[in-house]
Amino acid sequence: MSIAAIATAINAKITAALAPEPPPTFGMGMDDLFKEEAPPRIVYVPGTEKIGPPQARGGDGVKSPRALFSREVQVAVHLWGADVSATEELLVMMTRAFQAEMFGSYAMRSGVWNPEGSTSNKAGELLVVQMIWGIPITDAPELFATLSTMPIIPAIEP
Repeated sequence: MSIAAIATAINAKITAALAPEPPPTFGMGMDDLFKEEAPPRIVYVPGTEKIGPPQARGGDGVKSPRALFSREVQVAVHLWGADVSATEELLVMMTRAFQAEMFGSYAMRSGVWNPEGSTSNKAGELLVVQMIWGIPITDAPELFATLSTMPIIPAIEP
């Protein structure tokens, strides 16, 4: 799974949780961080990454291929709401989405409200949450069967 795939899955869960209200705008990376858009808004900015040995999580080789290495990716998640309460609600929805999608493979380390030098403070209240995403680097799925075409044998009459 990639950083973008995780963000896409989280965004879908947040969008579903907000329905029928319009979803936040979502972004990925520094370029999206500096766009001037109205809240609600969530932008994921990947930072440093620690790569280590695989963590024993098991794997059946198909749906869950074995891990080759583990990645701990630091991601700064920028949450903008119209006010503090709206931003806190985004934080709660995001946390629920991460729990449903990644179970225990994430951590929230710290948060800063309206950090100095931040962009778009005029567009609502900003909370920057430092997270760690656990993402395994996995082996390719194993194939257990090969599909082939078999001739249809007509019924045998007695």
